[in-house]
Amino acid sequence: MNDLDLPEEQAPPELTGRQLACMLLVKEGLTSKEIGRELKISPRTVDQHIAGALTTLGVSTRVAGVARMYELERAEEHTSAEQSLPVSRVQPEPVRLFPEEIRSQSPPIL
Repeated sequence: MNDLDLPEEQAPPELTGRQLACMLLVKEGLTSKEIGRELKISPRTVDQHIAGALTTLGVSTRVAGVARMYELERAEEHTSAEQSLPVSRVQPEPVRLFPEEIRSQSPPIL
């Protein structure tokens, strides 16, 4: 299993508020020092929050953590979109690659 594999039956992990804040700033490309300034905490504390988030997400690098967060966000959007769409029982019309009007205008193939 690599850093980005997530078993289908596993629920999305829950990050603490600080872990999420730090990871969102990592997503923006900020360093620990810059995140620390933004959140008014030390860079070492930022590193601890990020390390906890990576462990919770089941990955080992910041890049993989951001990728996992993106995957989880997309999966959540997909799931909520599926739940909100009504199920249609109407069969779609078949797509005609060559409608009759085009076929009748084409020269015969010899």
